[in-house]
Amino acid sequence: MEVDDAAREFVSGPAQLWMLQVQDVVSGTQLVEQGRAEGVDPPQLGLRTEGSFGVASEPGLREAFGHVTQMETSFGRELLGLVHRLLRFRRATDAGDVDGPSRQLRREDVEPTGVGAPKRQRKGIGGDDDAHGAGYPAVSAYYPPAVAPPPTLSIVVCCKDRAPLLEDALVAIGDVLRPGDEIVVVDSASKDDSVRQVAARAGMRVVRCDRAGQSRARNRGIQASSAPLIAFTDDDCRPKPGWPDALVAAFADDPAIGFVTGQVLPDRNEGPTLSVLVDDEPRTFAYGSASGLLGHGANFAVRREAITAVGGFDEALGIGGGLGVVDDHDAFWRILRAGWMGRYSPEALLVHHQWRTRREYLRTQLGYGLGSGALAVKAIRMEPRGGWRYLWNELWRDGVVTAAGALRQGDETGAAGTAVRTVAAVVGAMRAWRAPLDGGMYQPPADGLRSVGPTG
Repeated sequence: MEVDDAAREFVSGPAQLWMLQVQDVVSGTQLVEQGRAEGVDPPQLGLRTEGSFGVASEPGLREAFGHVTQMETSFGRELLGLVHRLLRFRRATDAGDVDGPSRQLRREDVEPTGVGAPKRQRKGIGGDDDAHGAGYPAVSAYYPPAVAPPPTLSIVVCCKDRAPLLEDALVAIGDVLRPGDEIVVVDSASKDDSVRQVAARAGMRVVRCDRAGQSRARNRGIQASSAPLIAFTDDDCRPKPGWPDALVAAFADDPAIGFVTGQVLPDRNEGPTLSVLVDDEPRTFAYGSASGLLGHGANFAVRREAITAVGGFDEALGIGGGLGVVDDHDAFWRILRAGWMGRYSPEALLVHHQWRTRREYLRTQLGYGLGSGALAVKAIRMEPRGGWRYLWNELWRDGVVTAAGALRQGDETGAAGTAVRTVAAVVGAMRAWRAPLDGGMYQPPADGLRSVGPTG
């Protein structure tokens, strides 16, 4: 059977022919030119393809394109491979796995153009009638639409006036970023344009909050991102290889996991250290777990469904919020209270740059203490029994006992920091009693309390 006859038979018979839009005319041009160089005349295929390509899906395909399988040329092998890829795409579409065009090819859409066929004018790829030479149809390679899959993980980094730290952080994140991952830099009301410039040079997307506040910036990052899992880290942190994979894997085997925290190593062994968690034992959290075991805001990820269900981060907490710095643990507490589970994954590892002096370290502990007291009062007002237990643990176990242990080890700076944090927790609890609480979120302090704590 001649190829032209076979093509006409498929059009007039019950075989369905699929139409795929032209997606890669450059590749098609290369195939045609290669075929001409090897002495293969593309019109021998007997099909005219202008803006679409008809592919027979019945077993008779071997007969219709039998001459192609006998070609001892790379052009023939590539063309046959193209046909097979199109058929696989059709089967996937039939099964509902791939979105794509799905109308039947009409008889008038296919016309023989082999030797002896009537010649008619047709536009080539560039608009000229005979773009590929006299008598050659505008043959092209037709592939399924190249639609990028949605990201699995969005990485959010918030920064305020710390462009040099951010620059190093983005280099480290870029080194571990996986294909398809999304990164969003949030400029938290910086005083100049340096944060945006650093993000732009790194090729990262940047959004801006005109009002300062770490929780506000994190909420902006949630809005600007699109993945079902959202990782948060700081501009003074450096993720290690495998960090994104470890975070995603910790969610994968249990849909009840609402957040995951990871290991945080210091970049120095001398001097005061903040937000450090060195522990190789994985664990899972439920509501009522000790807050000190949950992890740190420098290294955590949340399931979008979980964080949006509890309303995002409390903007009165966190740096610049007015009631102290505990927005990470507040979010963990509300997610666990909503019925989700938490998980600590030591494989999700990053290094926290310890750049603060002793004075800055003590100031940061002051902000942490104020926030811990505010969170305890929130818990008391929402669930008295658990809230009082939280406050007791903050004052006694994580306060007095921890400070005494630091003194026994000769760590005077650590003991001083814990003492500052403990006293600040009492102050923070007293201040939080006056703050309006609505739906588990503090409202902005009516008396304009000044934010005390770390600057970033």
